[in-house]
Amino acid sequence: MDDWIDQLKGKRRVFVCVGPGGVGKTSIAGATALSFARRGKRVLCLTIDPAKRLAEALGLADPRAQSAELSSEWFRSAGIKTDGSLHVMMLDVESTFRELILGGKMDEQALESLVSSRPFQFLMRNVMGMQSYMAMERVLAVDESDRYDVIVLDTPPSQRALDFFDAPNRMLDLLSSPLTRVLAQASSGAGRASWVERGAKVALRGLGRITGSGLLEELGAVLGTLSGLLSGFESRAQRAKARFASPEYGCLFVTTPGELELLGAFEMVGQLQARGLGFDAMILNRFVRPLPDEPDFDDVAASFGDRHGADLRRERLSEIWQGRRREADAHAAAYRKVLGELPGGALCATVPEFPGEIQTALDLLNLSSAL
Repeated sequence: MDDWIDQLKGKRRVFVCVGPGGVGKTSIAGATALSFARRGKRVLCLTIDPAKRLAEALGLADPRAQSAELSSEWFRSAGIKTDGSLHVMMLDVESTFRELILGGKMDEQALESLVSSRPFQFLMRNVMGMQSYMAMERVLAVDESDRYDVIVLDTPPSQRALDFFDAPNRMLDLLSSPLTRVLAQASSGAGRASWVERGAKVALRGLGRITGSGLLEELGAVLGTLSGLLSGFESRAQRAKARFASPEYGCLFVTTPGELELLGAFEMVGQLQARGLGFDAMILNRFVRPLPDEPDFDDVAASFGDRHGADLRRERLSEIWQGRRREADAHAAAYRKVLGELPGGALCATVPEFPGEIQTALDLLNLSSAL
């Protein structure tokens, strides 16, 4: 299975791992990044999925604020000779906002007041596209540096992955919407207010008295601040779109070989391609490969040594084997179907089911060896 990693080596700089939840996408992303590092590349694995399993598997305590490295000593202890390196970074929305968005535009006291406010925390947690926008900013920052040869992105489950690619437009719509503008201007009290803004002020004060919180007024103030801070957003959004559609970006879609899963996978791939992202591989995880000839279950049952229940054991072993063979046949048919429907130049890779959970760096290494 090393063939498909070798074929991808040198093809792109950024590989975006996409797939539905529960198919092992995060583990495949980590193993793919590790495979590139074993081949001498300087690799970053950036996860914008809130799950922390990848960091835990790599034994990294807190990779949120900056990347952390899987040490060269670890590679040597695992018997791997490589000039490559592997860093892992987990997206942290607040640190990304502080570092990349603000860039020294606010003094420390004003910054702390902003990020600790209820409306700001609400926006960070709940507004569609906010986390994805911060991920876009982080990706642009690492992509525009020359620190890494390969970047592997582990995205959230499929539909939320689309939020990542749509983040520039969504955030631009939020900050330029009439409602946002009215809220921001009504809360600021600056300049001559239109009758709409004056009405909005009255409404905000009225709602504040009802709720006793003034939350909407605070929200308007935060939106006004964000609108000013993100003045360069449009140009960055255009740059992001151009990068996503460039030949340096490609998609690895991770799924399992079920019929419904594959139907959803090809629909999702079509949506990603419509956004300009190149498609490199469909990765069928937990794939059951062809079984050898049926064994002699009489001999297998007899090997247990106890004659009592031998017939029952033989029958049960035969049922298990037949079920596994049917599963292998179905997966082989799925593989052929994928090969027949893949766009030109794309690969289909199969990864066998890994026994147990990916919990340590050694587990990830073993999975990497199976790619």
